[in-house]
Amino acid sequence: MSTIRLDNVTKEFSDVTAVDDVDFEIEDSELLVLVGPSGCGKTTLLRTITGLETPTEGDVYIDENRVTDIPARKRDVALVFQNFALFPHMSVFENISFNLRMQGDLDDGEIEARVEDIAEMLDIDDLLQRDISELSGGQKQRVSLGRAIVTNPAAFMLDEPLANLDANLRDQMETEIVRLQKRLGITTVHVTHNQSEAMTMGDRIAVMNDGEIQQLGSPETVFYEPANLFVARFIGSPTMNLVNATVGDDRVRVGGFGDATLSVPVETDIVGDRSVVLGVRPEHVAVRQDDPGGGEWLSMEVAFEEFHGANRYLFFDPPGIEEFVAQVDSSENVGTGDRVSVRPVPDQVHLFDPASGERIDETAVGESNTPVPESHKQDDD
Repeated sequence: MSTIRLDNVTKEFSDVTAVDDVDFEIEDSELLVLVGPSGCGKTTLLRTITGLETPTEGDVYIDENRVTDIPARKRDVALVFQNFALFPHMSVFENISFNLRMQGDLDDGEIEARVEDIAEMLDIDDLLQRDISELSGGQKQRVSLGRAIVTNPAAFMLDEPLANLDANLRDQMETEIVRLQKRLGITTVHVTHNQSEAMTMGDRIAVMNDGEIQQLGSPETVFYEPANLFVARFIGSPTMNLVNATVGDDRVRVGGFGDATLSVPVETDIVGDRSVVLGVRPEHVAVRQDDPGGGEWLSMEVAFEEFHGANRYLFFDPPGIEEFVAQVDSSENVGTGDRVSVRPVPDQVHLFDPASGERIDETAVGESNTPVPESHKQDDD
């Protein structure tokens, strides 16, 4: 298929920088997911790859061929939109075959054979003579996918194609798109604001914010080794617990829990005391139903809980902390109003610099104490 390379791509609109110096390569047959909040620049970046936008600076390469100034229709890239963009007055067959007929280099028999193959692959071969108005949302999405891939494009661009589907159908289509992409081996870029969708579908994830790539890596790397506070907050649901702390002497000391102080052992070469932000995901918070408190355990009352099938989330409202969440097995006999002891699992603790927001490597050598910015300070009242 194809590789796609972005070489220091920047896209500006008047005084707004939508994409800021993006530089990476999408591997042949890879499914890369661009994920981030609304307005982060992910759709603009997709449109720049496709050719619907021209970068203000930098270049786009497909198979090492510079395509920066080549119009979208000549890039051999297929685009699937969020709103399906189907022709309502045409049948399913006519919609899927539209791009083939526009190319004008296939006879009717070849077009029919190719459309039937794609329709069978997408399990819509019995719908080819239906009008678009007679289809469900999921069927329309399959038609939209079929119209895009029937031309055997070099690359496949998906612009939030699942956003308009209900939850169950969205889960089903996630699986179908991944299965189809692996079967065809088409290099694919998928845009979404849904971090769960990104984690499920992507070979790699590019997390974006304010036009910049915050982190690019496998779903496992992005989840277990977030590069900065933005990624830590954005990836994961519920989000990562983040609290101000001080690290030194191979321990992280967390205040702000009223009169209690939580002390967690860590392996680090940080010298002296240094202000940090400690992060720990809810699934990496240990919970005990007895109540020793003190030391490495903190006594807290469960404010409320959420049931999620096999798991439950326990939410705590300790003094001075915005929120603290722990995940437990649904079989655990603990719930709202119970007092329990919690602690972060030591080898699953993440440390971030409170000034820059960047992840602190475990072997980082501490410098002078960094003051905590106002935006990261906890309320001590």
